[in-house]
Amino acid sequence: MTASELAARLHRVVALEGAVYDEIAAEPEATGQALLTVFASAFLLGVGRMPGHGLAGLFSGVMETCLLWGLWVAAVFGIARAIGERGEFGPLFRALGLAAMPFGFGLLERVPWLGGLAWLAKWAFLLGAFSIATSRVLRVEMLRAALICGVGLAAALLASAPLRALAP
Repeated sequence: MTASELAARLHRVVALEGAVYDEIAAEPEATGQALLTVFASAFLLGVGRMPGHGLAGLFSGVMETCLLWGLWVAAVFGIARAIGERGEFGPLFRALGLAAMPFGFGLLERVPWLGGLAWLAKWAFLLGAFSIATSRVLRVEMLRAALICGVGLAAALLASAPLRALAP
């Protein structure tokens, strides 16, 4: 896939278009695209922390974001399995990798007058994108997917809290 095709896919993520998750879930070779999306979004969030913390902010932002995303994906899959949902990890991993794109809004979180809005937009889009991706890949209704993702996020935040407390 070319860079312009990946950009078009990410535009569809921002538009909260569900079919994009079906596409990436069905393409095992798209795992690299999913990981690239996670790392690029984490990098943008890290860059947003640089003005106050320099390279330590960049590094902690990238590491914290990647850890939180990984824990969230694992929690979503584990919760879905625990309540009897079926689905494979690989397609969900790819779809939730694409759904991580809103972490990039963290680039703007330290901008005066805009930071709070950027933080709110990041989490609203993340929860929406994760819920849509989970609903599409696991074939569950949207409310159920949103609950799975919300509980999964809470579990990931709790599990990552000790490490996040060390971040600048």
